[in-house]
Amino acid sequence: MPLKLTAAVALATASVSANALDISDFKFGAEVRGHYRISDSNRFATQFPFPPEALPEGETSAFVETVDAGEHVELSMIALFARWNISEDWLAQVRIEGIDKYERNPTSTDRTLSVDTAFIRYGQRIPALRLAERNTFYAQVGKFAKMERQVARRTESYGLVSTAFNRFEDTGLEAGFDLQSGWYGKFSHTVGNPVFMRDPNVLAGDNGTNPTPPPNHNPELKSGIVILYDAEVEGLDISEAPETGAALGYRWNSKDQNQRFSAMAFTNKRQLTTDNSLHGTFYGTDIDLFDLGEVPGAGGIRLPYEGDNKTETGLNIWYEYGNFAAFGQWVEQDMANLGRSGQEVELSYVFQSTFFFDQPIHITPVIRYSQIDHDFVGTPNYPAPSVWWDWQKVDYALNVDVTSNWRVTLEYTDNQFERAGKTENNNETLLSVRWLFD
Repeated sequence: MPLKLTAAVALATASVSANALDISDFKFGAEVRGHYRISDSNRFATQFPFPPEALPEGETSAFVETVDAGEHVELSMIALFARWNISEDWLAQVRIEGIDKYERNPTSTDRTLSVDTAFIRYGQRIPALRLAERNTFYAQVGKFAKMERQVARRTESYGLVSTAFNRFEDTGLEAGFDLQSGWYGKFSHTVGNPVFMRDPNVLAGDNGTNPTPPPNHNPELKSGIVILYDAEVEGLDISEAPETGAALGYRWNSKDQNQRFSAMAFTNKRQLTTDNSLHGTFYGTDIDLFDLGEVPGAGGIRLPYEGDNKTETGLNIWYEYGNFAAFGQWVEQDMANLGRSGQEVELSYVFQSTFFFDQPIHITPVIRYSQIDHDFVGTPNYPAPSVWWDWQKVDYALNVDVTSNWRVTLEYTDNQFERAGKTENNNETLLSVRWLFD
């Protein structure tokens, strides 16, 4: 029998004694996000052998192209969340997101309602930059952010590294320890996020949404100029091909708490699968995405993969000095001999001002640099050659926290990639408004 996460959740819940429950420590919240988006229009021809009737009228080739170019106003997300401190040692948390336009993949046919996080935890899980006051241990089961993920991200957009390697939550078990000396460790046994493709700008794009399109169909949302990435988990079975992870880190805080530092090395490993699918697309994931098989007159269409092992090793560094914050992540990945590496650094500084408001507002400029370099090249007729292009991305942002409930963010993405010896761009401007009730 496969190990199902629901059984583990039931066991953990049953172990909480009835006399420890405190319904008064239950917190509920909601969040709404809207955006004004300007996406540059770009498209690049591919050599995938589509028949003429599968292409828009007048076209002789297919393209990877901007998902939804031009100016758009969008309501992108409505979320409800709850947090219950059941007792001193037990915590339960859930977050449900609706619409979720910037997380859906494919954009137009993926689910519009999803459980973003849902877990129960025993013990204290110490945040990245806070030193443990005593030696502690924790264990949690459910759906939660990956242990190497940058939690305090200060933009609506994501960098290339955070998109490719740890954007989405995983499902399973995680345990760890935090010592007063500053050392800490984490261990995980999870489903593992499937490998799929998406545009690194805010809209993932539509790929494989209609197995029988009408002749010369020209879809409203395009494919995007895509990279390979770890997509959303859709299953609960952690026995078939689980991902195991481990991390070891060290924290330091100054006596006055004005400076904080943390460094964490991590590794993840799992086996890639076949016959695995995502909701809303007929494309497969993992090996099925790497190898599209034989096409009459075109031969094999595949990436140069070998075997089925997938591994990541990396390093995270956090640093705060007063109102200044820095985060860096370096990752080396191997997906069945498809190697790539990524680096990402985000810097920010919080200014406080009153201007014409009665209460202080916080203004935070942010700059983030990220890049991904690939060690492989696929066959020329692969439908998305952008998955082996080398990318670099610079995000410039300005956050304005008007109150604790309202945040306005203006950001510009300078997105560059190397294609056929030339540097190309696919840039984007995004104005975000977030309302948070907590």
